[in-house]
Parts: sequence; C-alpha cells; structure tokens
Amino acid sequence: MTIRRRYLRQLAGVAGATALAGCSGDRGDERTDDDSQTADEPTDDDESGEYEDEKPQPPVGTSIEDRPIERRIGSNHVNPTYRFETDGDVLNEGAAVLEELGVSVISCWLHEPDNYYDLSTEWEPVRSLREAAEHPYYDDLFRRDFDTYVLTANSHQGDTTQTGGYFIYGISDDEAAEEKAEFYDLTTYLLETYDGTGSEFVLMNWELDNIIAGTGEDRSWDPTVVDDTITWMNARQRGIVEARESIESDVAVLGACEIVDVFPAMDDGEEWAINTVVPELEVDLIGFSSHGQIDHEAAHVLRDQDEVAERVYETLDYVEEHAPEPSAYLRSVMGDDVRPVILSEFGQPEVRDDYLDVMQAFRVVPPALEWGCPLLLYWTLFDNEVTIDGEVKGDVSETELEAAFGGRPSREDVVGWYLVDPAGDPGARWYLFEELLADPAEFELSFSSLIETYKAFVDASDVLHVQLDFDQVIPESEVNPDISEEDSRKLAVALSNLVLHAGENEAQYDLDNDEQLVIEYGGHEVETDAAETTFRWFGTDEEAASLYLVIDDLTAEPSKLELTGWAVEEMIGIDVAIEGEYLEELVFDEERETHSVVW
Repeated sequence: MTIRRRYLRQLAGVAGATALAGCSGDRGDERTDDDSQTADEPTDDDESGEYEDEKPQPPVGTSIEDRPIERRIGSNHVNPTYRFETDGDVLNEGAAVLEELGVSVISCWLHEPDNYYDLSTEWEPVRSLREAAEHPYYDDLFRRDFDTYVLTANSHQGDTTQTGGYFIYGISDDEAAEEKAEFYDLTTYLLETYDGTGSEFVLMNWELDNIIAGTGEDRSWDPTVVDDTITWMNARQRGIVEARESIESDVAVLGACEIVDVFPAMDDGEEWAINTVVPELEVDLIGFSSHGQIDHEAAHVLRDQDEVAERVYETLDYVEEHAPEPSAYLRSVMGDDVRPVILSEFGQPEVRDDYLDVMQAFRVVPPALEWGCPLLLYWTLFDNEVTIDGEVKGDVSETELEAAFGGRPSREDVVGWYLVDPAGDPGARWYLFEELLADPAEFELSFSSLIETYKAFVDASDVLHVQLDFDQVIPESEVNPDISEEDSRKLAVALSNLVLHAGENEAQYDLDNDEQLVIEYGGHEVETDAAETTFRWFGTDEEAASLYLVIDDLTAEPSKLELTGWAVEEMIGIDVAIEGEYLEELVFDEERETHSVVW
C-alpha cells in the first residue's frame, strides 16, 4: 500500500520569492548603516517588579487566552539534513514551508548559522549574536509573517563548540560582563530595527541539563556547576532587561531558560536544573524540552486521554512552581494571567516509532494549551538526524550527506522527527497540525479520532477493529530462565501472519508494517526467529490486545480472518471480537498453526 503523497507546494522558487516579498518593508523599517553600530554598554541596574515612570514602557501585547491558535503553536527549524530548493537559503526555505502550514511561531538557532543552516547556503562566520541577526538571511526571516521568533542563542564568549557551555568550567566576572553585553547588544538591535512590527523574540539557551550532564546513557547532574550556571543565565537576562529598559519599542524581547530533566526531579527527587538552577533565575520564561518524557508516555505508556492530560498538568505545574514569578514586562506582553512555561520541543520520531505512536504523542498538545502554555514548538520541520553505517548522527556536514546518500537522504535514512519528510511529503503530524489550526475548538485526540486521521494519512478506505482477550498471560521469566523477573514481559501468543479474506480477494498483514497494522495496545516489539520469520508477541497485564487492520483494495466486505501463530505454553485461549462483537474462542498451543474466525 502506498501512503498518499501530497507534495506540499511547487517548491522551486517559492522560498526565494517569499523572502524577497518579506523585504518590502511591511515588517519594519529598512536597516541603515547606523543599525550595525555596537550599542552602548549596559548598566548594572536590576529590573524591578514594576516599571518606573521615567523608563520606557513595555510593549502591550495580546494575552495568551486571547491569541488565536496559530500564535501559540509552531515548529523548530534547526540543522536540516535535506532541502528542496536550488536557490536561496535553507533558513528561509523552511520558514516559507511553515508559513504555508499557517503557523505564526517559528523557532531557529541564531548562533553559528554557518554550521546549522549550511545546506547549499553560503555564510561567513559571525563573531557575535548581533552580527548573526544583522545578516540578510536573518533579516529576511524577521520580516516574514511570523509573530513570534524563538531563538536559541549562545554568545560568542568562551568555547562555542560546547553549545554555549563554557561556564561549566567556571565563569569569571569579565566573562559574565561580556555575556551580558552581547545580549544587551542583540536586544538593542532587535528593539530598534524591528520597531513597528510588534514582533516577539524569545532568546533561549539549548537544553541546560544536557549541556551539563551530556547526552549519553551514563549522564548525571554535576552539582558543582550550579552557581556558575546561575551566573551565566542571569548575565544573559540582565543584558536583555537593561536593553529593554533603555529603548521604547513595540517589539518584545524575552529571555528563556530551556531545561530537559523534569521527570527525574519530580518523580524521583533527583537534582537537575529545574530544582537547583531554575529557582534562582531571573528569566521571563522556562522552556521544557518534553519529547523524551511526557511525549514518550503519551505515545507508549498512557492509553487514556484523561491520564495524558493529568500527567501534562502535573508536569507543567511542577515546572511553574520552580519558575520565577512573571515579571511586569512579561505580563504586559502576554497578559496578567500568563503562565511562564513553554513547550520548547515536543514530538516523537516517525520512522523509529510507529505512525500511531507519534500521533498519540501529539495528545500532549490539547492539555498543554488548556493549561496555559504560551507557546508549543514541535521538533522539527525537516529531520535533523540521519543514520549512517548504523549510527544516528545529528550534526552532519553537507559533504558527509553527499558521501552517504548521494545528496538528499531517503525517509528510511532519517530518524523521523520531521513534519516534512525527505521526499517532500507531509508526515503524520502535519495532518494533526492542519486539523488543529482549522478548528481548535473541535480538535480532539481520542483514539477513535486518531484512527480517522490515520486513515486519511495512509489513504485507506476503512479499518477493521480486532480485539483479542487472552484467558491468561505468562511472565516471560517462567518460560525463559535467561530473563530476569525485572525484565520479564507478560506473554500469551506470538503472531507471525494475519490474512483478511473478502470474497475472492485477500490481504496479508505484516506484523512489522505500521502502514497496514495499527496496534492500540497489547503488542510487544517485532522479533525475527532463526528461520527469519518475523513475529510479534502479544499479551500485557490487561490480558488483551487491540488491533486495527487497514483495508485497501478489497472489492468485497471482509468475512474471514486467519491468524497464524503459537502460544507461550500449551492451551492459551483467545476470545476474538470483530468490530466489538465477540465471535469465537480460539485455542493456541506451542506449535505454529493457523486459526480462522468467520463472520
């Protein structure tokens, strides 16, 4: 079966044409020679809770509850491993795709653009954040039809190859002053250059926990760097604050701290950035990179949408409890009732996981919006990770891509974080974005609604629901002494083949093909035996499994299902229901055999 291929646009020429249109001046005054001059040095005054009369007043924005959905949800566009244009720059090519999707929030990286946006794009190395922002590619971006730009921005102090993390080796007073000055200079440039546009800029670090603990399996928090981390983050914020206290502008510039490890702190009481660094910060917003935590649970663990919502509320409440109180400036920009927590990265990889899993991960979005998250940012537009020689790589040069793939990778070569795949086709999340943007009031993510979206995504005529209720499940450790009780799964039967009959036609269902077979619950990972037969064990604590067979190219109504497999031990009984009606009890033993259900 072929997934519906709907090319997003006539890609050739669109990004370049849109970029030129964006420079017409309707997003703010054109730059002048004076704009490139370095701003005055900041002072050491701290921002108070309220603004004094003589200070420039903060811009008055639209409260979060009054913002349309397209102003609250968007996507990251970072380090793409493929593109479709032959002209123009890859930064604005991606921005044009997000404009077509209909969102007005975009997240990009501002530092080291010659590394993160280098695909068929020429850059000169930049020496400061302001110099990066002044580049024509970023100026084109900032004059597009986006309302909010979330910019991961590391200063050019210390070693930039440490993802901004030079401070983990200590930060001197001079380095803190230089950090502050660079953010003052950048903020001044944004406030002056784009005055009149009403744009919002959020200046954020990259995942703080990962800077300090690394990203490997043996990662751990280092409590000795907490004080230096606080100094580093607050120096950045003080540069932002002092610039906005010296310049009147309708542009808003906010400072944010992105964190990752909330679950270990919240659930296990471990020390991470959220409960050691964040409470001492002066930033406006906390960004939560959630895709390894609440997104993962929504995709793989929590079946009920109410459970997902409760977990989202619990997690965001915990982050908010540790976040700084909203400043007067933030309340002016986002409303008096603003809650200062954004989802800075969410999503699950479509190639590594099943289609339905990544769609279920999207279930974090409605409760996060209802809770009051000002911004939710999907990770990412074009995939940033590829697999080369069995190794997943996330920072790959154009030369490496050419050597490995002859240019653009295929869908099978990437991990699957994308909204748009390497062929230029929309991923599953693109459809969910479209539904949410079209009618947010009616948008729901019950399993039945996800199945309907899934049918549209794979262009299926229908699906058939099959329910399997097992009379028992057996701990794997009881039949395999090499498996510990801790690692033991609950098992009932293994299925290696499903065949659906409809008149004279039949459809074979591979147990590892998620375009054909959707497993709601009860299935374990696909395995292959010594005879290279692909199979999947079924059986969980619930002693049941729920499957949906995608129907395509059948000329008659289905009337028979054959199940080929074997039991974990003798005499496992299965009650089989088709579309909610229980029809027959099957009994499997340890020998591979085929059973039939007829209706």
